[in-house]
Amino acid sequence: MLPSLVPCVGKTVWLYLQAWPNPVFEGDALTLRCQGWKNTPLSQVKFYRDGKFLHFSKENQTLSMGAATVQSRGQYSCSGQVMYIPQTFTQTSETAMVQVQELFPPPVLSAIPSPEPREGSLVTLRCQTKLHPLRVARSRSRAPSWRSECRLLYPVLC
Repeated sequence: MLPSLVPCVGKTVWLYLQAWPNPVFEGDALTLRCQGWKNTPLSQVKFYRDGKFLHFSKENQTLSMGAATVQSRGQYSCSGQVMYIPQTFTQTSETAMVQVQELFPPPVLSAIPSPEPREGSLVTLRCQTKLHPLRVARSRSRAPSWRSECRLLYPVLC
């Protein structure tokens, strides 16, 4: 479910653009919603990213963007015909910045028993990364948190 809207104080903002989920991580199903003030009916809805046309729908105010990637980031907005009886007029939302965060931070490589092994000795190479803390918090209610780790045992050759 999309979060509720908070109107701006002092002026009527006819259209809002919402991006869900918030925050957005790589692989999340990114959804945009163009919402009319007080659920005012909309038609001829257009979505934009970085000022460039993205999608048109006669009636649908929701756009499913598919799995988010880092390339999905940008300034999104929407426009549509607002039907506020007895008038119909075209309005454009403010832009909403969508930042897509990497699911895992860069991995850290370590050598065990020490970072400077002797020639001929065995060494374990460990590559570790953890799921982003904000994603872990969101995942707890749905599934166990992710952790990625691999251990490799190699003889040292100098």
